[in-house]
Amino acid sequence: MNLLESFRVALEAVLANKGRSFLTMLGVTVGVGAVILLVSFGEGLRSDVGAELRGLGSDLIILHAGKQETRGGGGPGQRRMKPSKPIRLADLRILREHCPAVADGTAEISRGSEAKRGSRSRDLQVQGVAANYDRVLDVHAQMGSFIRAEHVDSGQRVAVIGTTVRKELFPGETALGGTLRIGGARFRVIGIIEQKGSSMGNDQDNRIFIPVTAAQQLFATDDVDLLYLTATAEDEIAAAKNQVTRIMKARHRGEEDFTVVDQADILKMVNKVLGIATAAVGGIGGISLFVGGIGIMNIMLVSVTERIREIGVRKAIGAREADILRQFLIEATMLSVMGGGIGIGLGWVGSTILKAVWKQLPTHISLLAVLIAFAFSAAVGIFSGAYPAYRASKLDPIVALRHE
Repeated sequence: MNLLESFRVALEAVLANKGRSFLTMLGVTVGVGAVILLVSFGEGLRSDVGAELRGLGSDLIILHAGKQETRGGGGPGQRRMKPSKPIRLADLRILREHCPAVADGTAEISRGSEAKRGSRSRDLQVQGVAANYDRVLDVHAQMGSFIRAEHVDSGQRVAVIGTTVRKELFPGETALGGTLRIGGARFRVIGIIEQKGSSMGNDQDNRIFIPVTAAQQLFATDDVDLLYLTATAEDEIAAAKNQVTRIMKARHRGEEDFTVVDQADILKMVNKVLGIATAAVGGIGGISLFVGGIGIMNIMLVSVTERIREIGVRKAIGAREADILRQFLIEATMLSVMGGGIGIGLGWVGSTILKAVWKQLPTHISLLAVLIAFAFSAAVGIFSGAYPAYRASKLDPIVALRHE
């Protein structure tokens, strides 16, 4: 029996029991569909985060207090955050003056808070920012103006709001010149930022920017959360990081109790975390594939039992063990591949529907994920059909012919 004939006979066997074949394929279909759907979410998240980080600029350097250190044997339980000295606005001034490779810089304090206007209130993110924040982080006002140096120097209670905040707290109004309260303090709106949309499920327009000095008064702190610095050129990033590290160590009495990272470092860490998460959720879907493989093996064993006499007839008229083995392997693989193909289609459709219904959900189906899922489904079929095919090929033709 040639290969083409084996495929024809296998297809006839699959179609002869349509209901049973469908139920057999169902486990593989669900498994592959789940893998495609979950991996597409992980890949979409990775792409979304990468685009968000690249949008901040390739020359960006971030400084924050605290540094993870390793103690003892270096196991997971031996890692901790080193006690640190806080970051201050004075550090920003010193770094801008004494780091030749640093072109610009700004600072940020970020806290969750509640904004009120009249009887309306909204939970949102309040970001206290220093001058040049709009230039360094590419955040601009589409109406009015952004936080400027004079606002920061005098600690003025002015605010630049996102479009979501404007719609919710100032419905039907321009909001410019209006007032709102944050933590009991009254702020005047001087600008509305360009619409950013959602990122990783978070509404980027549900936030308010205020001068960092006003934020320090509001939240009763002298510290800042982050310093954002830009290098004079992309090839000067390493020099800028070294200069920042050297000066900050000198200001912290020789202690490197802070962290300096650039966009490449952040992207590397994010990709590592998201890669692990994607592999984990993909593995959950893989469990369904394993269960589907067991289902195929059971059905193929049943099929061998039902077709013992047929196997005996084929062997009696000259079929070799290799022909019988190939016949049942092709049948098992065909069931698995057909189920995998349907699963890929369902995963693709499911991902598209989820993205259309929930626009904040980042999904991205990669060709590699589809090919891997398809290859894995074929491998499941071969693995699951191997034992039943071997058992069928070893049947004694005389015993098989006598079987009722």
